[in-house]
Amino acid sequence: MTDNSNSGTSGEEPKPTPAAAPPISSEFISSVMEQLAQQDAAQKATNEQLAALVATLTAPAGQTSNPPTIRRQLF
Repeated sequence: MTDNSNSGTSGEEPKPTPAAAPPISSEFISSVMEQLAQQDAAQKATNEQLAALVATLTAPAGQTSNPPTIRRQLF
């Protein structure tokens, strides 16, 4: 029994080599990097705001049984 799967004589035409991708311009790289920097800055600001909200909403030690105090701190 002969295995012809790797010999290239299976009767199928060889697939053409895909064309090379065009080079990426430095303008494109710069715009992507700028967008990533903006996203990073927005994410940092969001994280800081979330941390401030958590700190505000978290009851200080010893005040867990006094909800009006927490409401006054929020509003």
